[in-house]
Amino acid sequence: MSYRACQRARAYRNLAAALRAATILGVMSSPLALWGRVAALCGATVCVLACGLAFTGPPAHAHPFGPPPTALVSADGRRVVVEWGAAPDDAMVVGMAIGVLDDGSLERYLEGPVQIAPPASKEEELSASDALRGYLLERIAVTQGGRPCEGIVEPIDNFMSDGARVVHQCPEPVTVVDLRIAMLHDVHESYRTFAITEGKGRPAQSAFTSARPEQRWDFAATADGSPRRRPLLAGLAGVAGVVGVGVVAAALRRRSSEAA
Repeated sequence: MSYRACQRARAYRNLAAALRAATILGVMSSPLALWGRVAALCGATVCVLACGLAFTGPPAHAHPFGPPPTALVSADGRRVVVEWGAAPDDAMVVGMAIGVLDDGSLERYLEGPVQIAPPASKEEELSASDALRGYLLERIAVTQGGRPCEGIVEPIDNFMSDGARVVHQCPEPVTVVDLRIAMLHDVHESYRTFAITEGKGRPAQSAFTSARPEQRWDFAATADGSPRRRPLLAGLAGVAGVVGVGVVAAALRRRSSEAA
């Protein structure tokens, strides 16, 4: 097995251990949900690595690896609030996709012997960017009875570490709405956001994928009573993110060339 393949295999093991710990602490609801998410994150490539084969390039079904972005969804009166956050590497991909960060930012952060984060000035520029707000409003949307709910992005202190809070004002008090979360689907189709409901509502948790970016959420429904806390996967940044750097970089380059 090559050195890089060994790194990736070790990253998978570390991620699995961290996710097991998250389950024990109650962050995730059950071991079944845990391993379902591990499978979704790792896909077929982990099987290749487990067999000791070197990873020579992303197959057709490859997708970005590492802790997935998360969203905490809540409703209050006529408002629907989505708090979206991601590991720093995925937040960087957003910055690269909207042109605030340069195309080499992700490789410098994950591929070198030492993680090199963007300068503080670039992080501040990203957080204050109108392009970021436009991207968030384009990719996170709410409709009520077929009518769009007007969205705003609240001031962002540090997008890289804290994510963003998107608030949608609906025409009527919120019960059932259609929620769309398509963050990073334009970069790579296998990006997904794991969302959970804060407080009353169903589904209690769900994954927004490129195949299913829009889902119906019922905030009037009674939850099953099990505790729900925001997944702490974003806190595992860097554990397994190295696996998907080449895939994301290639997707961004392809996206840039198509736009040119």
